[in-house]
Amino acid sequence: LDDIYESLYDVLNQRYVVRTTGGRKRRSLRLAIGARSQLCPVEDGFRLIVVVDKEHAYADLDLPLLNRFEKFLMGPQQLLSPVQADASAQLDEWMRAVATEGGLQD
Repeated sequence: LDDIYESLYDVLNQRYVVRTTGGRKRRSLRLAIGARSQLCPVEDGFRLIVVVDKEHAYADLDLPLLNRFEKFLMGPQQLLSPVQADASAQLDEWMRAVATEGGLQD
């Protein structure tokens, strides 16, 4: 996946190839992953979302790449509905009680 992250520099730097066909301008972007390169169409209003593990991002990705993005930490709790989050909290509380009763550490 690191090859893909590196190719994002062209996206972020907006190095578009503009072609006019039938009076309509079309923007494309050359994405290179390894030895393969391909022109990909880019629509107006295009937005880019990158999902990466936090530890991998800070340990392995270039800081200039990370600085180009607005960052959000997202954990399992953000993916749960309110009912699921409540059930998860109750289960967590129950597991901690069992661990404490059994003399186990957190």
